Amino acid sequence: MTAAILLFIANLLFKGLLIGKSPNSLSLTEIDLLQRFGFHPVIGDYSFRYLAVIISAVVSLLTFYFIYKQSGKFWLGIAAGISLTFAPWLFVLSRFLNIYVVFLFLIAASLALLPNNKLKYLIIAVLTFAFSDRRIVSADLNDLFKILDLRNLFFAGDTVSSALHIPLTGFFMYVDLFFLFAGWYFLYLKKGAEKLVNPLNFLFATGIVFYFLSTDSSLNTYRGLLIFYYLSIVIGSGYYFLARNRLLPLIIIIVITNIVFYQELAYNHFDKKSSFEWGYAEQATIQYFNNRHLSQPLILSESSAGKLDRYINFFQNTNFKTKTLTLNQMKKVCVKNSSNLCLIREDELPYFGLTKNDIKLVFRFYDGLPMYFLLPTR
Repeated sequence: MTAAILLFIANLLFKGLLIGKSPNSLSLTEIDLLQRFGFHPVIGDYSFRYLAVIISAVVSLLTFYFIYKQSGKFWLGIAAGISLTFAPWLFVLSRFLNIYVVFLFLIAASLALLPNNKLKYLIIAVLTFAFSDRRIVSADLNDLFKILDLRNLFFAGDTVSSALHIPLTGFFMYVDLFFLFAGWYFLYLKKGAEKLVNPLNFLFATGIVFYFLSTDSSLNTYRGLLIFYYLSIVIGSGYYFLARNRLLPLIIIIVITNIVFYQELAYNHFDKKSSFEWGYAEQATIQYFNNRHLSQPLILSESSAGKLDRYINFFQNTNFKTKTLTLNQMKKVCVKNSSNLCLIREDELPYFGLTKNDIKLVFRFYDGLPMYFLLPTR
């Protein structure tokens, strides 16, 4: 029991460390979820993300309990929990608020707490249907094979969005590829935990169904969620199998080395790679004008207003107002000696006879790429 408690604490510490630093801004998905609950934090308050951290930690604990109860092997359950603790795909999902970590929790709870397999399978099938888009959108197996491609699983990550994978790594750590094959050998060839095989096979099959029930516009991280969950358990089985063969010191060394490698990437390069998919530029813009105490509305071009207005309306502590105008209207009021302040996008600069070098104040993504340009140029 002490080991299980330590597993839970390790999850909380590892996944909750420096919350809000990476990612260091809100996504539109988070904004939509928070608005549903009527919660509007101030800019820079990411305390609500601890909810995802706690849910993810419980997933690891429930997985440990499920495997221990199903197989009777305590340390096999701990090994699977450790795999879920450090898996990059679950680490990223634990860093921001999303419904998919809740879905994973419900799946893990069903596996761990329901009394028999038939009931488990029924509830998991219902949950899979409920959390999907409830329609098969593609029968092209090539899309699925992109998820299962070992190059994407262990080296490239989500091919649809950089916002949901850590640069230079995949959904799993590099070294986990070796443990995946060891886990398959232990479970299917050596038959080291026979009572675990059928539930895991069902989980994998359900993961494939969930993939095809999800729209092809969904991110691969979301569509492949149950497949990744299955693979993490197999990888944990590989940890257990090799650790029993007197390889525990070597396993600890190589796993810790890989953890340090991808954590450095997560904290120092994740936002630089994906800040355009979050709201870093928008939050920086709002903070700047909050401190200016504008006497007149901030004028936005129609292109600028699209995303920025959603952030301004969400952060209800903003102390300035906005007005959206067409480019023709802006050309009349955003002149050099005007007291009006106007924001436009880079592709709109030529309309005003300007280049980006003419603009003194630019609001940028975290990687330095420009997003909003302030007029007039004085």
